[in-house]
Amino acid sequence: EEEYMLEVSSPGIERELKTDEDINNNIDGYVHVDFNTHFPITAKTKVLEIEGYLRGYSNNILEIEYNNKGQIKKLQINKEEIKLIRQAIKF
Repeated sequence: EEEYMLEVSSPGIERELKTDEDINNNIDGYVHVDFNTHFPITAKTKVLEIEGYLRGYSNNILEIEYNNKGQIKKLQINKEEIKLIRQAIKF
């Protein structure tokens, strides 16, 4: 008799990677990384976030492959410098 709305949700494709196991299970996946502070990706450029492919994870170091103005670059990031890492969708 009354109207109602049913909302269904799930962790989704952009869920946070909270554990080392989550990170290892997403090797070669596309991820979004938020840094604690501005992170230097070049001598002149610092960013607060980056998106790219997670290519490796060992000894608390993540290796991210990202596109910088048409050039594929690799970046090594200490896990302690990461505020948040989550799965991402590449458009």
